This record gives sequence, structure tokens and C-alpha cells, in this order.
Amino acid sequence: MFRSSITVFSICLALFVSQKALASEGATACYAPAFAISNISIDAEGTTGTQARKTGQDRAVTEAFDRLITRMVIPEQVGAVGLDELAPDGFVDFIHINTENALPRRYIANVDICFDPTKIRAAFIQAGVKWSELVSPPILLLPVWREPAGIRVWARNIAWLDGWRQFKADDDSLVRFVLFEPSLEVERKLPAESVLAKEADILARAAQEADALQLAWIYAGLDYSSVPARLVLEAELYDSDGELLALLDGRDFHLDGQLNLQSAFADYRAEIIRQIDNRWRTANLYRLSDQKDFYVQVDVSNLQGWLNARRVLSSQPVVSSLTPVSLRGGTGVLRLRLSGPVETLELAVRTAGFRLDIEEGQYRLRVDPTP
Repeated sequence: MFRSSITVFSICLALFVSQKALASEGATACYAPAFAISNISIDAEGTTGTQARKTGQDRAVTEAFDRLITRMVIPEQVGAVGLDELAPDGFVDFIHINTENALPRRYIANVDICFDPTKIRAAFIQAGVKWSELVSPPILLLPVWREPAGIRVWARNIAWLDGWRQFKADDDSLVRFVLFEPSLEVERKLPAESVLAKEADILARAAQEADALQLAWIYAGLDYSSVPARLVLEAELYDSDGELLALLDGRDFHLDGQLNLQSAFADYRAEIIRQIDNRWRTANLYRLSDQKDFYVQVDVSNLQGWLNARRVLSSQPVVSSLTPVSLRGGTGVLRLRLSGPVETLELAVRTAGFRLDIEEGQYRLRVDPTP
């Protein structure tokens, strides 16, 4: 699909003042979102308030570092030799205190911790592990329930559907999930029968309505055509055009009086989320070799536009280096080295409010027209 390792991007810089992509970063903003661990609770005691504070923050850094490794490193390497020997405090960029209460011998606080990307990457390389650091655009979860009484997608008080709507995504995951709240408007746009049939245009419409990159069609149904009856569970992953990407899982259970439906539903939810998360990390691994250079043409009207364009591109995790090549006559050229496939850059800029399109054999980066 991508024709050469050296490609010219034309950037139409109506982009250069996009509020969505260039929102100012305050002192508490972590430069790379994947390296930020939020909402860590501290409650520590010590012989003095100062000691309690140090003990609490040391524990928080260790907890945050463990969560970071779980988030980024592929599951089979989370316990790799080398990672457990690292000293977490050596990788901290800064600690942001949300709330705190310092007592004479006790320290209570809630903090966010930002880790230094360069140091973390070097440690991962030294340990020989594979990791991803690309936070996904939204992935839509679209559960379907079928029983003899009919097809249910937007109904309430259905255990299968309610379980998904009450699902809380793991804040430590790189994957971001969205679900629809039932409404008459969404029911009219996405009829239950069409969702069940996985009609491509309906799935594409669902993805568009949710501003989702992908969607997971997740089915549960009661099948009384056999004895004993069965509970059938299936899950498939689609792109934003309604095209099948992967069969995630399929299984069935006999309804023999021994099956706990709530437990079966909960286990299946966990398995599907795990598979989507693992697929995302595996598809977007940070690449250490075969890094490709891309030359980026930037049309700018002033110096600020040039600086903004560099900032947008250099802030993407997949861009491992950015070098200015030239700037003359309102046209600038940058050389990018990517640590992953160009598809990953396409996804990354989308999360920043832009869209990467191909026109006449060249890539063009535009402000994403999606509201």
C-alpha cells in the first residue's frame, strides 16, 4: 500500500493553529501521554511528616512504574529479566500533586506521575523487551443480544447489554473504548436487525457516530435448536468502513442448569478486552530496526506556522527523530524517522486532530474535518 520508504508529505497548514492539536501544555502536562500514570493514592506513615512523605512518594513511584510496564510491554515479557532490576525513581520526569494532607507523622495525597520517555525507551532496549506507546483513538464496543423474543441492541435491563454498558475501561491500557447510550435517535440510525446482520454500511455509520477508529461487534445469543439449549458467544473486530479485521473469539455453553450466565458474561468481557488490547500493542510495536526516513513538505505563511508544524509532528510517539532540512519561500522540508509503520503515524496524527490522506501518490496531512 505504501510505495517507498522515502515519501513526501504535503502539509496544508490551515493546520498550524488547530486548537485541538496545539492545545497549550501546562506545567502538569506529560509530554507523551503513554508515559503518564494518573490518580495514585498515597497514605503513608513515618516517624516524621517528611519521612512519611518520602515513603509515600517512593511507593507511588514504584506502583506507577509497575503500571507503566504493564501498559506498554507485551504481556509475555512483562516479567522479563532486567525490568525487575530497574530503580523506578531514576525514570521519573515529574510528580504532580493533585491533593495532599501533610500531618506530623502521616502523609495522604493523590498524585500523577510522568516518566521520561527517553530513559524508559533506553531501559526497555537494554532489557530486550518489545513495547508499544501509541494510545489508540476510540474503539467502539457494540454488543448484541438475541433470544427467542427478538434481537436486542438498545434495550435496557438485559444482563448481557447492561454488563457492557457498566464496563469500566482500565486507565492503564493504551486502548480507549467507547459505547453508545441507548436512545431513540441512535436506534433509528442503527437498527438492531442491521447491527445483528453486520451490514457494512451500518457498522461504518456506527463507527462514524462514535468517531471510532475500529469497532468490536460482540454477540451473545440463546440457541434452542439443540438439546440442551446453548449460549453462543462471538466477537469480531471491524475497521471504520465496516470491513472485517479479525475474528476475536467464539465459544458456546450448554444451558444445563450449571452455567452461571453473569459469570460467563464477565469472563467473556475480560477476554475480549484483553484480546483487543494485545492486538493493539502487537500491531503498534516500537521498532528499533528498519526505521524509515520520510521527507515532509510543510507550506507555511510565517515562522510560527513552521514551528507549530514541527511541534505537531515531533510530539507523535512514532516519530523517533525530526530534522529540519530547509525553509525558503513559504515552504519547509522536514526529515522524519519513524519507529513504526506509516499506518501508526496515520493513527497518531488522528488522535491529535489531523487526518493523513494519500493524493496522487503523496501523503497529505490535513486538519481532521470530523467534529
